[in-house]
Amino acid sequence: MHISADIAVAGAGVAGLWIARRLRADGYSVVVASDGTPGDGQTIASQGIVHSGLKYALGGSLTAASERIADMPDYWRACLRGETDIDLRATRVTSEQFYMMADASVTSRVTAFFGGQLTAGRSRSLSRADFPGTLRSGTFRGSVFEMSDFVLDARSLLETLGHGLTILEGRASPTVSDGAVTALQLSSGDTIEARHYVFAAGAGNEELIAAAGLPWATQRRPLCQVSVHAGDLSPLFAHAVSLRHGSKPRVTVTSHRDQDNTIVWYLGGNIAETGVKRTDEAQAAFARQELTALFPWIGGLKDATYRCHRIDRAEPAAKLQRPNEPACLTRANVTTCWPIKLTMAPMLANQVRAAVEALAPCRPQPDPTVSAVASPPWI
Repeated sequence: MHISADIAVAGAGVAGLWIARRLRADGYSVVVASDGTPGDGQTIASQGIVHSGLKYALGGSLTAASERIADMPDYWRACLRGETDIDLRATRVTSEQFYMMADASVTSRVTAFFGGQLTAGRSRSLSRADFPGTLRSGTFRGSVFEMSDFVLDARSLLETLGHGLTILEGRASPTVSDGAVTALQLSSGDTIEARHYVFAAGAGNEELIAAAGLPWATQRRPLCQVSVHAGDLSPLFAHAVSLRHGSKPRVTVTSHRDQDNTIVWYLGGNIAETGVKRTDEAQAAFARQELTALFPWIGGLKDATYRCHRIDRAEPAAKLQRPNEPACLTRANVTTCWPIKLTMAPMLANQVRAAVEALAPCRPQPDPTVSAVASPPWI
């Protein structure tokens, strides 16, 4: 099949789908190419946190990274209420609340910062009576702060963003002539011909960049996240921080439901970053050790099943440091982009919109398709 549109987007994670929805709202015809099931990569493996950047300020001071996305939770909530042109009302919110639990080792300066005026509206100190149930019922004696962050169901988000779009499954390979991309050839045999091409394929951008002869360098920062399967876990959505882990959460816990509707804890943060150096067996043992130390009153953690899930965060090259903002690079008729974090997807879509604003919509929109999205790793 040969299909034509104003814009072709390679990549069907949150970045590619949000970009496609943003451009469709502006009247462009858009076709999305998905290498496999939409969302099968960084998006479905994410914890689904829409955050305000305060986790980048765990050292007790605001940073460029923390301030760049300070307003993102408010914007996403407006989308969830249907108050923007990206309507996310069909997306399921996993938790409206997110917390930071700081153990007794964290200095009073840091805890005062998170409960102070500089972070007003993004965090507030809680009395013990207001702690989330998992912490209120236990022996935790540190400080707890409620954040403005919240958690979405990534699968539901993918379904909402993908609804009504034209999505073709198949690995995309660009055809190049005189320095410009002329088509995307899909492994399915389909061909997409467009006036502008957007590479938003995460790790897949490496191959697309090379095939298109673009000069951009990329990097991968791997993670080894862990899902915790036990029969009696209560929901928890929190960063656990301690002095010895510096500016990164010791563990970030989100809670989800497996195929049996049983609560599963999904672990990110420092444990996922350092876990890439461990075998799966060692990482599972380390996760068990960390959780039993943090939550000694939860007996089921000792006998729980711990499963490892490895994923690469793909970004433009930055000496293996996390970039502070989305990246959007344009050359000829190709824009290559990375959202960096799920919460930054709307920012990235606006950058892509600016990159193509000189292009007037003129081609009809192909018929929409129906695509199943990826299943989360804890299922």
